[in-house]
Amino acid sequence: MRPPLRFSLHLPSGDVLGATVNVNSRAKRISLRLDPVTREAFLTTPHERYSQEAQRFAQERVFWLAAQLARLSARPLTSTANGLLIRGIPTEVRHIAEGRGVSLADGSPQTILVRGRSLTAQTVTARALAFCRELARADLAQSAALHATTLGVKVAGITIKDTRSRWGSCTAAGQLSFCWRLIGAPPSVLDYVAAHEVAHMREMNHSDRFWAHVRRCCPNYATERAWLKTHGHSLYAMQI
Repeated sequence: MRPPLRFSLHLPSGDVLGATVNVNSRAKRISLRLDPVTREAFLTTPHERYSQEAQRFAQERVFWLAAQLARLSARPLTSTANGLLIRGIPTEVRHIAEGRGVSLADGSPQTILVRGRSLTAQTVTARALAFCRELARADLAQSAALHATTLGVKVAGITIKDTRSRWGSCTAAGQLSFCWRLIGAPPSVLDYVAAHEVAHMREMNHSDRFWAHVRRCCPNYATERAWLKTHGHSLYAMQI
């Protein structure tokens, strides 16, 4: 398969936006999204033969892209310098020479404490990120297990990734995947995403029956879903 097609889009403001066309045989149509972190446009097309059409598709939507960029620039991030959140609470990362291990300490601000002598900044960052991923795994596994019991299904396994286009996914075999950045959301929002993916083990679609399963697990799921649509950008912007 050929490498992804990359090109530039000229916005009404005069700025130049990078764009990439990816081929996905499962796609039913050409789609366009703006990555909130890299500020780049990504198109998905069912086949390579639609690559030129995808470029035209993007060019026809430069005003929409410009508006999305303006919205991202206007949105404030969290109050911490790096925008890191843990369970909805602004969190800092601090290195302490005494002791060993990584832990989460309550306080103002909440802090991830990375302990150990002679640690480089890169090592502190790597250990803090690994800690966040494990927190996400633990919280998501707990929620998924609870909802699986409610819906009478069994989770085959959980994988934690750093996805940009979706918060979670589910295979027909019951393997669930989630974005680690969900650990930054309020616990009820993380719980909704877990319920959403577990519900796909009963219905691999978004039919009325699917949403009925979600509602059994999370009666107020519409509120949590709306939170992700409004504030999800802050999770994608988190850095350690």
